[in-house]
Amino acid sequence: MDVVILCNVLHEIPPVDWRILLNETIPKLLTDDGYLLVVEDLQINIGELPHPVGFLLLDRVSMGMLLGNDYCTGFVTSTSGVDKYSKRLYVYVIPKTLLSGVTLPNAAKCVIHVKEEALREIKAIRDGNANDSKTG
Repeated sequence: MDVVILCNVLHEIPPVDWRILLNETIPKLLTDDGYLLVVEDLQINIGELPHPVGFLLLDRVSMGMLLGNDYCTGFVTSTSGVDKYSKRLYVYVIPKTLLSGVTLPNAAKCVIHVKEEALREIKAIRDGNANDSKTG
């Protein structure tokens, strides 16, 4: 297969399962020059229920950490002309060769980074220093 698509699903998968999915299962489906396409909406819809660990939405740095890189190079964000969708969708185009970087230590680094960023954002909201109008 040339492309495997995970559309709004990675956040549904517990991090403990990322290595098996991304480093073992998906590479078996891809041709040597195949790609994994990951699409995530950074604004979870009302009514979605998190798994026991909660939702983890990966930004460019977090995805790069998961892959064992400094940042994810195959990244694009929505450039929709509709304001409510602008910078909301993240798309990662990941070559099969990078999926071997998904290891338990890299997944742990990624989760720690997501936690630290979430705590920074919470602090910014509480201090009134949030960077976007959607934070209230």
